[in-house]
Formats: sequence, structure tokens, C-alpha cells
Amino acid sequence: MTAAKPDHDALYHRFFSDPAIVAQLLREFVAGPWLEGLDLDGLERVNTKFHTDTGEQRAGDMVWRIPRRDGRDAYLMLLLEFQSKRDRWMALRMLVYAGLLWEQLVREKRLLPDGKLPPILPVVLYNGDPRWKAPRALQDLIGLRDDSPLWEWQPDMRYHLIDEGAFTLGDLERREGLPALLFRLEIRRTWPSLLAWRTRYWHGLPAILDLRRRKKSWWKC
Repeated sequence: MTAAKPDHDALYHRFFSDPAIVAQLLREFVAGPWLEGLDLDGLERVNTKFHTDTGEQRAGDMVWRIPRRDGRDAYLMLLLEFQSKRDRWMALRMLVYAGLLWEQLVREKRLLPDGKLPPILPVVLYNGDPRWKAPRALQDLIGLRDDSPLWEWQPDMRYHLIDEGAFTLGDLERREGLPALLFRLEIRRTWPSLLAWRTRYWHGLPAILDLRRRKKSWWKC
């Protein structure tokens, strides 16, 4: 994305620049048995300034390198989307970002030991309203009949969606990490709400307080 980000987007970008918080986000909102094979304590940011063959520059929000416990590498592409409107073409954008990332890794010779491309996990974090309804699979955007033989040659891309507003307060309260606390504060944006959780989340208060300092209007005092 090349357009200037609004302040609120920048705050989220800063918040999720902490690898420990990103690891919490994955454990609590992208959980799956395959996650056990990843070393989330080894998260490492990867440069996302991609250049196409025509010289055009494209930039995703965040890309992380996540070591696997078996010694291989997986890459997490975490795209933070905080607009009030949904993006119908998100699956296509993620395909473009994935392709540019893979091209960069090929140029830099940062491939797996067997010479293959590392896998990519696309995650979209959305805090807008109304609820996200955009297609999550690229093939839902392609105009072909279900029985068309052309499907064999069509690309596909899917992304994991975290739609903050789709969670209830009760569901979020059962989760321990700072992302869940942030999502709760988004639903109930009052300073007393944070103070009520100060004991349970004392270890994470610096990150939350940093957000409040940078844009006090985000929460009502």
C-alpha cells in the first residue's frame, strides 16, 4: 500500500511491531495444530519494500520470518487493514504481495535448504465496521463456472481474517494476550476499562500506554 496511513493505522502498526505481541496474536487468533511446528519466539521482521520489474515500489504492512522447529523457514505476511470499508480485492492484493515477497527472496537467495520457496501465511487484521464480507479466496473473484476446465490453470490465494468486531466481549475476556485486550478496548474505549485490567495485564501496560500517549483521543478519559 502506497497511500498515507491514518493515525489510527499507524498506532496499530507500532503496537504490532513487537514480536511478542504478534506471537500472542497468532496463538490466540490463528490457532491450529500446525502452529506448534513454528518457533514463535524467533519472530523476525522482514523488509517489505518490494520492487516490480518495471521499477514500481509496493509495500505490504508487515512481513515476519518465523523459524520452524525443524530448521526450515515460514514467512508470515501480516496485513493490517483498519479502514471502515471492506476491500473486495484483498485476496488479489495478498497474491501480489506474496509474489513480490517470493521474487525478493529469490533475488536475495534466501530460499529453503532444498532450493524451494518458503510457505507464506497471509493474515488480515480488520477493525472496521460493518463486518467483513469480502471474499477470502481469490478464486471467488474469478468469473468461471464451477465445472469449467480452466480452473486447473487459475491461481489461488486465501487469507486468514481476524475481524475484531465479530468477537463478543465475553469471548475476548477469555483470552489472555494483549491483542485481545486491545480489541476489548476498541469495543469499550474508556480509560477506566484499562485501569480495571491493570493487575492482570501489568506486564503489557507499557505497550498500551504508548498507544494512549501517541493519540489520547483514541480513548475517552
